[in-house]
Amino acid sequence: MQVNDKLLSKVTFLDQLISESNEMIQYAFGRGLKVPGQITAKLAEILMRRAEWSASQVESNSEVPSNINCNKEIAYHKVQISELTQIHGELSEIVKPAMPKSIVTIKKASTGKFFSFGAIPLVRKLVFLELLSLALFILCASTKYTGTREGITFINASGLPVLINQIFYLAAAGLGASFYALFTVNKYMVEGTFDSSFESYYWVRFMLGLVSGTILANFITLDLSDIASPEMEKALLSILGGFSAEAVYRILNRLISSIMTLVQGDTKDIIRSREKKIEAKLMEQSGKERLKVASRLISLQQLISKGSNPEELKAELDNVMKQLKVEVS
Repeated sequence: MQVNDKLLSKVTFLDQLISESNEMIQYAFGRGLKVPGQITAKLAEILMRRAEWSASQVESNSEVPSNINCNKEIAYHKVQISELTQIHGELSEIVKPAMPKSIVTIKKASTGKFFSFGAIPLVRKLVFLELLSLALFILCASTKYTGTREGITFINASGLPVLINQIFYLAAAGLGASFYALFTVNKYMVEGTFDSSFESYYWVRFMLGLVSGTILANFITLDLSDIASPEMEKALLSILGGFSAEAVYRILNRLISSIMTLVQGDTKDIIRSREKKIEAKLMEQSGKERLKVASRLISLQQLISKGSNPEELKAELDNVMKQLKVEVS
C-alpha cells in the first residue's frame, strides 16, 4: 500500500503540472505570445503519452498492481515530472506577469452558468453587493427624509428619518467600497495575477469602506460646494469614504495628532508655570536669608565700634558664619 500512496501523490502532482502547463500554453497562444516550438512539441508528446498510459491502465483494470508494474509506473512518472517541471517553468516565464494558478482559476470559473455576472465567485458577490447598494441608495433617495439642505442627524432628529438617512449613507459607502473592490479585482484579472487566497482582503476592505463612509458623513465636515450641491454633500462624503478608507484613516490620525499636540502643549505650560513658581519661592527665601546676614553684619560692626571684648565679637562672628553656611546649603 505504501507504493500505491506514493503513486497517488505523484499522479496528483502530475495532474497539476499538466493542467497548469496546458492552460498556460493556451493563454500564451490566445494573446499572441511567442512560444518556442520545442516546448509545444514536448508538451504535446507528454499529453499523448499520458492519454495512452491512462487508456492502458483502464484496460488492465488492476486495483493492486504488481511490484514490476509499480516500478515501471514510478519510473514513467519520474520522467514525466522532470520534463513537465522544465516546461512549466519556461511557460511561467513566457506568460508573466500572469500566474499559473490565476490562469487556471479564471479559466475554470469562466465556464460556469453565471459567467455573465463575473468570471469568479468573488466578482459575482461584489456585483451583487454593488447592485444592492445601488438599489438601497435609490430607494432612500426617493424619500422625503434624504437630500435636505441642513441634513438630518442624530442631533436634530430621531426615529425613522434618522434611520433612513443612515441607511442612505451606508448604501452610498457600499457603492464606493464595492466600486473600489471591483476595480481592483478587474485589474488583477486582466493582468492574470488574481490570487484567490487574498479574497479575505477584499471583504475586509469592503467592511472598512462601509465604516469609513459612515464616519465621514456623520462626524466630519468638509466643504465640497465646488463639486457637489449642498443637498448631496454628505452622500458624496459617504461614497468617497467607502472608496478610500485610507483617506478617512489619515483624517482621524491627523485629528488625534492635533489633540495630542494640544495636550502635550498644555502639559508643558503647566510644568513651566510650576518651575517659575518654585524659582520665585527660592529667590524670596534667598532674599530673606541675605537680609538676616546683613543684619548680623551690622550688629557685628556696632560691637566693633563700641569696643566690645573679643569674646563677644567672636560669638557674633560665629553666628554670622553659621548663617552664611545655611544660605549656601
